[in-house]
Amino acid sequence: MRFYVSFGGKYAQEAHPVFVNGVWADGRSDPRANEMRYAHPDNWIEVEAPDESAARQIVVDHIGSYWSMMYNEAEWDAHSWTDRQRWFPGRCILELWADGRIEVP
Repeated sequence: MRFYVSFGGKYAQEAHPVFVNGVWADGRSDPRANEMRYAHPDNWIEVEAPDESAARQIVVDHIGSYWSMMYNEAEWDAHSWTDRQRWFPGRCILELWADGRIEVP
């Protein structure tokens, strides 16, 4: 199943340094992080996992608690593309997979 993770919009005008300068939320250095944008509320992460519990664990393992909401495919697809673009005008900044793959779209 595919899940979509948002970063919350309350503090959209504040800096969001989760993926800046190759450093992940837990302080690990990773050159792939240089390619990603900020974990800004305009952007989202996509997670491929067998269920929501596994998806949540994958997200926590990779970025810690620096996220807000998780939507399943039905919840994400229930809204029109126009609505999603209004709420999330950025882009997918990271894809995480249950088999351990990490992709930067």
